[in-house]
Amino acid sequence: GIVVDVFITVVASVCGVILRKMQVTYRPTTRTISLSFAGPKKSEIVLHAKEILRGCQKELGVAKAPQIII
Repeated sequence: GIVVDVFITVVASVCGVILRKMQVTYRPTTRTISLSFAGPKKSEIVLHAKEILRGCQKELGVAKAPQIII
């Protein structure tokens, strides 16, 4: 969906980490992004979570943007 697309774009611009859609799941009810992998890439994303989430809010608006990355 659009939230996953925006998330992938923001992660690429903030961290330089390239993700595929199959690696990212969004749950609208909890506004949570789940990453289906571990390791240095995930650590980098979690380290920059606040900046990534702000970028998503800027693109999607506060009401539609994810709030949590796990």
